Amino acid sequence: MQINLQGKSALVTGASRGIGRATALALAEVGADVIVTARSAADLETLVEEIKQKGTRAIAIPSDISDFSSLGMMVSRGVAEFGHLDILVNNAGITQGTKFTSMDYEMWQKIQRINVDAAMKLMQLTLDGMVSQGWGRVVNIASIAAKSGLRYSAAYNASKHALLGLTRSVALDYATKHVTVNAVCPGWVHTEMVEQTVENIIEKTGRSREEAVASLVKDVPLGRMVTSEEVAALVVFLCSSQAAAITGQGINIDGGSVMS
Repeated sequence: MQINLQGKSALVTGASRGIGRATALALAEVGADVIVTARSAADLETLVEEIKQKGTRAIAIPSDISDFSSLGMMVSRGVAEFGHLDILVNNAGITQGTKFTSMDYEMWQKIQRINVDAAMKLMQLTLDGMVSQGWGRVVNIASIAAKSGLRYSAAYNASKHALLGLTRSVALDYATKHVTVNAVCPGWVHTEMVEQTVENIIEKTGRSREEAVASLVKDVPLGRMVTSEEVAALVVFLCSSQAAAITGQGINIDGGSVMS
């Protein structure tokens, strides 16, 4: 199966590292022009150069997506640069592990704002354009936390459940308009966010790094974490013409740990 996204343009949030970075590169690999955004300008510029080496166009827009005043500018600049915006990948996200009764309400709000609200705002800013051009793809990076509970992660868990519910509702609204809206639900992935979880386990339990990682993957049938590149490949497939009949789905990529 050959995927070709030449002539399409994509916006990827949280693109400076991990899943977002891998996704931006994977989209460029199949011909898409890519707008990348994150807080780290230096990391984005390095990524843009790597994308350009693949023969496609790329622009970096350093931004904190929790500042909603910047989102309209981001979309407008992307459309001005490439003429249209066909693909939105809402990847940016944060988490904090803490006991529920100790959870700070401001952190709760921040997690919801970045993980759910920013995705909602960007969908509002891009969907009409996709409808008018008769083609569009939205992929929201959720988590298996959207389908099951995680200890000490109430705010993150709630945000990912909300993101999956939002995905399903918007998919229904746009099902007849040649726009698909899906969520990808990764399990444990080798990213800096997961590395923070590993460090928290080490700090709180005194375990070695190997023991901490093993505790995360002990219930994963494949016995390992997923890679960012594996998640990116699924995102690219959902953006392809071959996935035109897939919408409103939360697709797990987790080594078999959640089978629902």
